Amino acid sequence: MIDKKIIFLACIMIIFSACGLVGGGSTNKPVTITQESLRTGTDALVMSVVKGAPPNETYEKGSIFPFAINAANKGASDINDGKIVVSYDDTFLSILDDPWTDQSYQLPLGAGNAFKFSLKGKAVDNPDGDVTVYSKNFKTLDLFGQTQSQEVKFVVSACYDYHTSKGVTICLDPDPLKKTTKPCQMQSVSMASEGAPLVITRVEPKLIKQSSGYELDVLVYVQNNGKGQIYQRGKAAAACGGSFSGLGKDFWGNLNEGDVKMSLSTEGTGQDFDCGPFPITISAKESSFRCVYKSPITLTQPYATLLFIDLGYGYTSAISTKMIISRRVPIK
Repeated sequence: MIDKKIIFLACIMIIFSACGLVGGGSTNKPVTITQESLRTGTDALVMSVVKGAPPNETYEKGSIFPFAINAANKGASDINDGKIVVSYDDTFLSILDDPWTDQSYQLPLGAGNAFKFSLKGKAVDNPDGDVTVYSKNFKTLDLFGQTQSQEVKFVVSACYDYHTSKGVTICLDPDPLKKTTKPCQMQSVSMASEGAPLVITRVEPKLIKQSSGYELDVLVYVQNNGKGQIYQRGKAAAACGGSFSGLGKDFWGNLNEGDVKMSLSTEGTGQDFDCGPFPITISAKESSFRCVYKSPITLTQPYATLLFIDLGYGYTSAISTKMIISRRVPIK
C-alpha cells in the first residue's frame, strides 16, 4: 500500500515543476511599470472608422445606418474636454437627432455632428490608455435625376489639449574641459519620444561663469513627429469650429508664453526657467528654444541632476472614409 502522504507530496512537486516551465523558470524577472516608462511613442489620440459603420454601400431615400469612430488615447497625457467633429455631404445625407453614444459608458454626448470627449492616457493603473467607440445614426436622402449611385465622404476631425512631459538626467560640470575621472559628463542628451506627438529630441545644458556662480542655459530641441497639427491650447472649439478668422498669426504651429515649464525637480510643476523667444515655431523639422535658470548655480564639482520639461499645446488630426449611395432597383 502506497502512503497517501507520499502521493500528495509527489503531486505538489509536479505542480511546482509545471509552473516553473510555464513561467520560464526562476530566471523570469518581474517588469516594473512606471509613469516614466510609459512615456514612449509619438501617438496621442488614434482614431479609426469602425468597419461596417458606415457600410460600404447603402440605398437612397431614408436608409438608416450607424457611423462609429474607434478612439484610443495612445499617449501619456490625459485628454479632457476635447472636440470631435464629423463632416459629411448634407446634399445626400442627414444626421438623426439621437445623441452620440460612448459605448464604454452608454452616456449621451450631444446631438448634431460634433461632441466633446475625454480619454485618459497611459498610466501605471491603465498602461494601454482609454479606448472607446462613439456612434450615431445617419439617414440617406434622394439621389438627383438619373444618377444611379453617388460616392459620399465623411471627415472626422479631433481637437484637444495635450502635454509632452519628460524628466531627463543632465550633468552640471564647472570645468568640462578638465581631464579627470568624473561622476558624469556634461553633454547633449538625445531622446526619441515621450508618449506624445510633440517630441523633445535633445537638450544641451551649458554653464556660463558669472560673478556669483554659474548661469545655467539649456537649449531644447523639439519637432512635431505626429500626423496632425499644433495649435494654441485651450482653443479646441475654435480649431475644430470651421471658422479660423480672428485667431491670430500665432494660433497655428506655435508654442506661446506659458506653454513651456521647466524645473530641476522630479515632477516640476513650477517654472524655474525663463524661456523664449516666443512664439516658438513647431514643425516636422527640428527647431529649438533657449531656457535660462532663474537662480545662479553654485558648485565646485560635477554632479547629475534631473531636468523636468513640460510642453502644453493643442493638437488636431483627422481621418476620412467613403461610402456609396445607390438608387433602388424597382421590383416589378
